[in-house]
Amino acid sequence: MADYELAYQGWYHPADEDQRLPDLDGMRRSLVGDSAVWLLVGFYERDSDVAGDVYRLISHHYVTLVSYGADEQGHADPDVLIVHDPAPRSGVGVSHDYVRVERLDGGQLTIDPGSPYAEAYAQLPLDAAGYYRLDRGLSYNEQANVAILDGVIVLRMKRE
Repeated sequence: MADYELAYQGWYHPADEDQRLPDLDGMRRSLVGDSAVWLLVGFYERDSDVAGDVYRLISHHYVTLVSYGADEQGHADPDVLIVHDPAPRSGVGVSHDYVRVERLDGGQLTIDPGSPYAEAYAQLPLDAAGYYRLDRGLSYNEQANVAILDGVIVLRMKRE
């Protein structure tokens, strides 16, 4: 019997359609106790010149969720996530990145059919409504102009 539980929400590996959208409240609750939370950040190129926003996937990257609910000055803000980003573009040493989340109400997540990753991401295109854009504080892939929360991994350790 395993002494841990591993759960995933997001479009990349959904167990079922109900698990396709990341749940912010569930992420926040998962930070309590013996748990760890990792966020799968999708870096996209946003094209707003077409009818409705189209977000073309460039790459993915994991960050660790360490806290939430306050901005850099310590002011309460339920829409701020505090993450550690291991990417070299985040600087030397451990960084605390304060990232504001904003729910998307439309658009489309897609990938360029000519991308070498197009086959691996056969789930795309998808409706972007219900996903979260991650603004300010996060170091972006240099080819992207939007970051979107594509998935969440939660590890819960079970106590004996």
